[in-house]
Amino acid sequence: MFKPSSILFLGAGASRPAGIPTMEDFVSKFVTDITGRDDYWNPLKAELELLLKLCRDVTSNREPSRKSGYYSGIVDLELLYEIVRRINRSNLADGQLSWSADSTQVIAMLPKTRATELIEFELIKFIQRTCTIFESARVKYLKPFLRI
Repeated sequence: MFKPSSILFLGAGASRPAGIPTMEDFVSKFVTDITGRDDYWNPLKAELELLLKLCRDVTSNREPSRKSGYYSGIVDLELLYEIVRRINRSNLADGQLSWSADSTQVIAMLPKTRATELIEFELIKFIQRTCTIFESARVKYLKPFLRI
């Protein structure tokens, strides 16, 4: 059985040369994916707009901070997923969230709908589809690390 002699941890930006979007770019690409669909998806599009507004409201109440990871008005994948997950699983403890109590109360009042469930499902599928790399040429830049 092969046992690696070294472990190499790469930073979050290490996958960008392979075509994996940044956390912020994920959201804009997901929005483009959903909004580019036919009229059948209109309820989902409307719900997504409400969720993005809530995300922007959450971040606009924060001071820019590298520690928190959230910057005023910027919506990233982690925040969008966390809010959707919180709405769909109303039994999550408030302590499991990374934003203010005021925002938590607003989110707790939002009803879980079929649209929010579908957004979570579509977001997970989008992440998997976007992060799956089939072409070895996209990861050639990692070849020097394989010689460690």
